[in-house]
Amino acid sequence: NDEFAMLATSIGVTLGWDEKTILELGMGCLLHNIGMSRVPKELRDSSIVLGPAQFAEVALHPLHTFDILEANTHIIPPLSRLVAYQIHERCDGTGYPRNRRAGAIHEAAKVAAVADVFVALVSKRPHRPPMLPHYAAVHLLHGVREGKFDSAAVRALLKTVSLYPIGSYLELKDGRIGRVLRAHREQYARPVVELWN
Repeated sequence: NDEFAMLATSIGVTLGWDEKTILELGMGCLLHNIGMSRVPKELRDSSIVLGPAQFAEVALHPLHTFDILEANTHIIPPLSRLVAYQIHERCDGTGYPRNRRAGAIHEAAKVAAVADVFVALVSKRPHRPPMLPHYAAVHLLHGVREGKFDSAAVRALLKTVSLYPIGSYLELKDGRIGRVLRAHREQYARPVVELWN
């Protein structure tokens, strides 16, 4: 959770959000899975892909999160509660728990959703190996085209992370080898490299 919360707050910085909003975004990200404590352990710890009925039960965890956080309104800011509740919503209405569309999803929750999906894709899971960052970004871009993810949030993610990890080596089209020094802020698929013959 902390890796994805750091990515979400970094995206907030890229977007130029104020410190309070960024901190509340991060808190919402850290708390978003607290409702999983009310999901049966065998579903939480499952190493297999869940069936529709099992997934429906897991998809209730944002409602459990909402209940837990609403009982603590005196210490958890409203934006943090909203991010934790809406993080699994998708702009096209296919998310959960309420199938909200883009206009009904807070901008911070849209950023959190993009960060959550990116980190999930590049992380190893019991049923699949991790995806390279480049392919995770392509997945998100397809999601933008399908209307699932907010384009501004994905654009900010691409400005925040490098698709090619710093220090990795790439073969250029002309056969030369380049070592990645940093991400390119505008041309996401073209990192700044040090060329080797």
